[in-house]
Amino acid sequence: MTKCKIDHHNPTLEEYKYLCESVGWTNYMNFEVVETSLRNSIHCVTVKDNEQIVGMGLFISISKI
Repeated sequence: MTKCKIDHHNPTLEEYKYLCESVGWTNYMNFEVVETSLRNSIHCVTVKDNEQIVGMGLFISISKI
């Protein structure tokens, strides 16, 4: 079983784009506002396997969008 590393920080824009591409969301995302959205999130968790991002969790507040 592979051990993944969990970090409590925002992904980089490149990491976020990678995740979106990996699940086919590229055509549905507005990457021009992603950095602001990530910066304004309440909390973010990233999951990496061998330094490659494989997942993330994002807590947001409607008042911060």
